Amino acid sequence: DASRLDLQLSYITDLVLRLRDNGKGIDPLIAAKGKEGHFGLIGMYERASRVRGKLTISSSPAGGTVVELVVPAMIAFPQQTFGLHGALETIGSFFKRGR
Repeated sequence: DASRLDLQLSYITDLVLRLRDNGKGIDPLIAAKGKEGHFGLIGMYERASRVRGKLTISSSPAGGTVVELVVPAMIAFPQQTFGLHGALETIGSFFKRGR
């Protein structure tokens, strides 16, 4: 039931992608382990792990839900891809399947 979604991308040190909504929140157990028979959240946690990142999901009925992905700079910004271009490539590879 969210009416607003904010996206924040930071690459000053580590690559940080943060999504925040103003909805009614998500059950903490579902946020941590996903919903039985569904694999969306589990897949997100697995993909974050593959790039040595950390995915956190926090939620409250009053404050909505925050999804944050942090990828260490040494992974997100290898020497051949630095800055915004490298950050966007890293985000793109996070969402590709089979990697």
